[in-house]
Amino acid sequence: MNDDRILQAPPVVFPGQRHAPESAYGTAYDLLSRRAPREAMAVLEPALDAEPSNTGLRLLRAWAYLMRAQLRKAEAELTAVVEDYPDDVWARHALGRSLERQSRLAEALPHLRLAAVMSGDPEHELAVLRVERLLAERGEKRWDELA
Repeated sequence: MNDDRILQAPPVVFPGQRHAPESAYGTAYDLLSRRAPREAMAVLEPALDAEPSNTGLRLLRAWAYLMRAQLRKAEAELTAVVEDYPDDVWARHALGRSLERQSRLAEALPHLRLAAVMSGDPEHELAVLRVERLLAERGEKRWDELA
């Protein structure tokens, strides 16, 4: 069997277990990459209580919120990060996606456009095109207004 297909269980984190922010970051990132946002939040919350301004931990919490479809919480977290770090491409794109998933397309578009321009990532560019198309199809914008 190919090692890439072996599913590994996420590490066990016991309630009340203390982690340094660096350790919490690594553990939470690993859990999120394995699609375990609830378990990641259990690691992130105590670390953020100890270090509430840690941007890396805040971004992981936003990622967990997005995975759990807690879109308003993700939006609030990402808005705060974007205000502090307007050049953070991931936060900017994730904020746009959060707004898009709430059907707030006109609000999402500027964030998605900025992320696409800053990154040059084709996935970011596709998100812009998708939202522009939806706005035009809904009659909220004309095609010639989108350019």
